[in-house]
Amino acid sequence: MVENLDRYERELEIRFMEKGLAKKLASVYQHKNQLKIQVDAIRGQKNQFNRKVLQLAGQAKFEAIEEMKQIGERQKNLELELESLETECKELLYKFQI
Repeated sequence: MVENLDRYERELEIRFMEKGLAKKLASVYQHKNQLKIQVDAIRGQKNQFNRKVLQLAGQAKFEAIEEMKQIGERQKNLELELESLETECKELLYKFQI
């Protein structure tokens, strides 16, 4: 999408539609991809943590688990935002097809 922004803008102009729509879609698409990278990184952290936690004991284990709970909460929030952006992308793409 981002690579073909000019083409989409021309297409919208031909259809007498709002040119800013292509830029908005590109912006939402880029933000969605950035969030996806963050979520994937957190998943990697959690996988790595699961292997490490077996070696920890006592207070260190408790602290690590508490930290991972916070990271898990951040992941949950990012996934909700990602889902919202995916829906917005689909809606914007639908406008191109009209």
